[in-house]
Amino acid sequence: CGLHTALQLSREGKSIVVLEAEEIGFGGSGRNAGHCTPTFHHHSLDEIRKLLGPSRGEKLIHLQTTASDRIGDIIREHEIACEWVQNGYVMAAPTAGKLPSLRAKAESYNAVGQNTEVKDADEIAALTGMRGQHGGWFHPGGAHLNPMGLARGLATAARKHGAEIYVKSPVLKAERTHGRWTVSTPRGSVRATKLIYTTGAYTRDGWPKLSDTFKIMRVMVAATKPMPEADSILPSNVTAHDGRGNFLVYKRDAFGRIVAS
Repeated sequence: CGLHTALQLSREGKSIVVLEAEEIGFGGSGRNAGHCTPTFHHHSLDEIRKLLGPSRGEKLIHLQTTASDRIGDIIREHEIACEWVQNGYVMAAPTAGKLPSLRAKAESYNAVGQNTEVKDADEIAALTGMRGQHGGWFHPGGAHLNPMGLARGLATAARKHGAEIYVKSPVLKAERTHGRWTVSTPRGSVRATKLIYTTGAYTRDGWPKLSDTFKIMRVMVAATKPMPEADSILPSNVTAHDGRGNFLVYKRDAFGRIVAS
């Protein structure tokens, strides 16, 4: 996250300028579902190790499995109002045949310092409101938040520590001469000794072929209208996945809406 990078560096006394092409929280930064699930959905931990090798694999596993706790620390330290809730993550078992893989998942995550467990059908119903499940995997580190609130809160904290943030300032090009960068925008330019690109899916210009270095994965986020019965749909306010073949994950927000992505 560019804003968190700016916050950390400004706290260290560095002179920081952030150039934002649109507004703070634009695009996926503020429009995602706000799930903070410290797990890997597409790969097991052993597969991560095989893909990256033991050393890099373990580093990524540590970063991912401790990410929610780290975000919570940042939010509390800087008093960011972003609907932070860390009540856990549930992956339910819609069939009895799903339970062995969930037990294996619990064993592998607990082996790297997590405190997860497989719960029975009644416990999953109490956590999620979902009846008819055969049990499920519970990760207490799972959390959810309002992503726009987080983005704006990080920007506010960075400014408090001296960072300068300019919106509507897309980078057109960056040139290095005599050991310094000149970063040009339609509104002016910035001279700097070091340059960090933290852009993503909306990258347009700024560096040759930068947009070729990543792949865009399109996702869907949907929300209900505020519902009085939302408390009973997700009574423990966990983040929940019903365990079927889709990758929809559900949460309840501060306005009584069920948000899925």
